[in-house]
Amino acid sequence: AASELSFIASTGERLAAARQQSGLTRKDLGLAAQLTGQTVANIETGRMIPRVDTVEMLARSLGVSPSWLAFGHECETNNNSVLIRLTPKKI
Repeated sequence: AASELSFIASTGERLAAARQQSGLTRKDLGLAAQLTGQTVANIETGRMIPRVDTVEMLARSLGVSPSWLAFGHECETNNNSVLIRLTPKKI
């Protein structure tokens, strides 16, 4: 299922997919991230671009990395190499 999230283009689309995969409603996610359900809906539909702190709160609430949620990839270091992940890593 995580591989299905690999090629999602926008932050809002990744947010919606991760939220749905977690089984949360927009209202539930909003409460967990100290936002309103309407704010979550506005981000998911592209009517609002989230601030960095908002991305961090949403990512934490969903158990995904902020870099994946914001940009669609994760950077990790491993043996002095940088690895780019295209699927969300549960944290």
